[in-house]
This record gives sequence, C-alpha cells and structure tokens, in this order.
Amino acid sequence: MKLALRKIRLVVHLLHGMWIVATRFPHASESVRNELNRKWSLRFLQLAGMRLVVHNDAARLDTGVLVISNHISWIDIYVINAWRPTRFVSKAEVRQWPVVGWLAHQLGTVFIQREKRSEAKRIMHELAQRLESGQTMCVFPEGTTSDGLALLPFHANMFQAAVSASRPVQPLCLYYEDAHGKQSTAPAYIGDMSLGQSLDALLRGGPLTAHVYVGDALAPGAERRVLAAEAQASVGHALALLQGEPGRAAQGVRSAPQSAGEHEPERAPVDQAEANRPLAQSRRRAADCRAARREFATPVLRRTQARPSMHYTAAMPFDPDFSLWSYLSSVGDAALTLPIAAACAIWLWFSARHMAARWVLLLAAGMALVGATKILYAGCGVEISSIGFRMISGHTTLSTAVWTVAIALLFRCMGGKPRVGVIVGLLVGAVTAVARVFDDAHTVAEVMAGWVLGATVAVLFIRTFVRAQVPLIKPRIAAFGLLLIATLAYGHHAPIQDMIEAYSPGVCARLLPGVGPGR
Repeated sequence: MKLALRKIRLVVHLLHGMWIVATRFPHASESVRNELNRKWSLRFLQLAGMRLVVHNDAARLDTGVLVISNHISWIDIYVINAWRPTRFVSKAEVRQWPVVGWLAHQLGTVFIQREKRSEAKRIMHELAQRLESGQTMCVFPEGTTSDGLALLPFHANMFQAAVSASRPVQPLCLYYEDAHGKQSTAPAYIGDMSLGQSLDALLRGGPLTAHVYVGDALAPGAERRVLAAEAQASVGHALALLQGEPGRAAQGVRSAPQSAGEHEPERAPVDQAEANRPLAQSRRRAADCRAARREFATPVLRRTQARPSMHYTAAMPFDPDFSLWSYLSSVGDAALTLPIAAACAIWLWFSARHMAARWVLLLAAGMALVGATKILYAGCGVEISSIGFRMISGHTTLSTAVWTVAIALLFRCMGGKPRVGVIVGLLVGAVTAVARVFDDAHTVAEVMAGWVLGATVAVLFIRTFVRAQVPLIKPRIAAFGLLLIATLAYGHHAPIQDMIEAYSPGVCARLLPGVGPGR
C-alpha cells in the first residue's frame, strides 16, 4: 500500500512538472527556469526517499562546460538537476517514454539514435554550438548504465564537442548510499530491467543518499582521447574516495571489464599529481567524505553561503510554496476556514439563532478534540505509534466540517438539495486529507480521523438544519460574503500550531506531571 502511494505521488509530481513547463516556462527567463527545474528535481528526490549531498562544489563551473558523469540509473538526471540544472544527451528511446519523454524534450535534452552512425556528427556539432553559446551540457561517456560499483570505459567521441568548442570538461561522480552507510545498487537500471521494475527497486531500497562529487575542471586544449582518460581517472579517484578506499584512489581505479568487441580508447599519459598524493592525505579526504555523509540527515540539499574547499552538504527542505499539495492543503487552514465558519454562523444568526449556536458548539467540540490530541502529542509525547497516529489532522477536520456546511447552505438557499452540497463538501475534505498526506504533514490514520470527525460535525448540523426547515435570509449577500472572505483569506496561515507547540509542554507539566516525552 505504501509503495503504491509513493508511486502515485511521483506520478502526480511528474504531472505537476508538465503543468509548470507548459504554463510557466514560456514566459520565464533562463534563471527562473533553472530554479524551477532545481526545486522540482529536489522534490522528486524527496518523494523517492532520497537526500542529496554534494562534495567539492567549489570546483563547479557554471556556464559553457561539458559535464561528464558515471551513469547508474535514470534518476541520475534528477540528481544532477537538483545539484545544478543542465541539459543532457539521451538515447532516442527516452523521447517516447510517457510524461518523462515530453519533460526531457521541453527541458532541452538532445536525443541521439545510437544505431545511426551519421547521428554522431550531428550531435557533436549541436553540442559544440550549445557549449559555445554558454550552455552547460551533460553526457554519460560510459554509453550505458552500470551498478555503480566500478566504472565502464569512457568513450572518447562525446569529448570532441568540448575540444571543438574549446570548453572545459567537468568530471562528476555519482554514488548512492543506503541507510547503513554502504554503497547501494538499488537505483541501478541495468540489464533487461524495465522502468517499472527499476522504480520498485529504488523505492524498496530507501531511504538513500545520493552523493555528487564535483571533480576539478579539465582544460579543453587536449585531444579527445586524452580528455577521456583524464576524466575517467578523475571520476575513478572520486568513486574510490566515496567508497572509502583511499588506497585504491591513490593507485588509480581499474574500470570494469569491457564487453566483447569493444575497443579501449587510446590513452595518453595522464597527470597523476592528484592521484599520487600521500596516502595519509587521501585517507583524510575519505574520512571527510564519510563524515559528510553522516553529518546531515534531512531530505535534500541546502546551499551554504560560502563554498568550502572540500565539500559542503546540508539540507534544504523543499520550498512548500512550490508544492501543488501545499496549495490544496491551504484550503483547510484555520486562517481560511474559521472566517468562513464565522460567516456561516452570522448568516444563521439572522435566520435562526438556535441554529447558529448549534453550529458554533458542534464545531468548537470538534476543534477541542483536535486540540487535545495535538497538546497530548506536542507536550506529553502521547501517540499510537503502531498505526502512525500522533494527532487528529486539524486541516482535514476544519476543511471537511466547514466547507460541507458552507456549501450545503449555499445549495439550500439557491433552491438545490443540501445533500448535494454535503457530498461536494465531503469531497473537498477528502482532497484536503490527501494533500496533507502527500505534503508529509500527516499520516493516513491522522487524516482519516480528521475527515471522520469533520464529517460527523457537518452531518449532525445539516441533519438538524434540514429537519428544522429554517429559511435563510439574504442568500445573495451571504454568498458574496463567503466568496469575498475565501478570496481574501486563502493563502494565509494561522499560528495555532506554533502556539500549541510553544505552550503544550507547560500545560502537560501542570495537568499531567507524570506524563511527558521520555518519561
């Protein structure tokens, strides 16, 4: 069930990406597009159960550079875009993938048909032109994916674009680590594995950490085979450091065996000054890398103000303003629903005061129950961990109760059936519940409790209201008022949760002195 939900979240996020590309990219500048791409990719990694750590980012070049990297999985593209948005060279088959292929095309991916030899010249010419114009391009010179444990031979053809354009080459090493600090092959997209099978393996293998080691840029003056050899040595050295094998890094990394019929590119002498540093220094750098992997445990990357010389890593939670689910979740925020509830109470007060009092009391009782669970968890640490229940979702409760009553009242005053309004309102509450889960704010158990509580409050009130056959006065003014309040209040956030977290420990200490976190 959890795996299916995570897949749904990824699919919805892909559709959200299509919406962003279709609606915002046409009028956005290059810098805005890159930032949207980076944030979207960071969110994708988070939904896939992966965080990002970047090493040696001080070596990064930002424009007119050919980035080369080892290739493990289809998710490599999102890892690199989360580090620094770039354009890729990809096999033509990707263009036919649903959603993903369209997104790749819109983001400037260059597609190549490997079986056509004439394609190589065209691609090299296009890459060189893009590099000369200042664009950053990324290629995977291994030509295929591997399990990431070792490097496959780098093909020199792709390096010709950097030579022709006189642009530098930036080596990049990708490395995936599991929750136990060991190298993970779960993301590997190899052999006859389908995309669906690869996704299953990736999600089941989490939580994972994606490491990006940025190598020092290589000068563009060398011949393409020399560049390929230097790039492979740089990526191999970084891979050995990330694997925690400094001795192998100092001696050079032996790549994986070539497949039959492949010809190893001619190797020119490579400057081994970096690789032949003293073993003690290599061990220290490897220890730094391992420390970076352990130091931070939040989902994704945070950029620090200054770039350290060795590496930096941190965690920037995904910007909530960028999430579609956050927009939907705001429908249940108290800053919106409580004014709507108050407007309904005023409307009812001028129609039938006992109905207004009943509505206020029912909603207050529901919110008191929600508040009690929040205080017990925030102040006393009370939870039901076996089902993942900490507190009733306030957003879901308010959204379900308030919107159901408001919409039912509007249907009634317009001559419609309140039952239809109840159904619409319950659906709004259900959407809010789903949004709270997908926005990582609540568990399924918590939003289910909130939806049931909100539905109970709304149904108890509407049933009594319909039986009493209360006539509603001034329906047009009331409808306009509700619309105006919703327009003005949407997007604001009530500080109720902050107040609960601030005062709950004191409340629990006074009322329940023997109960509390860690007791």
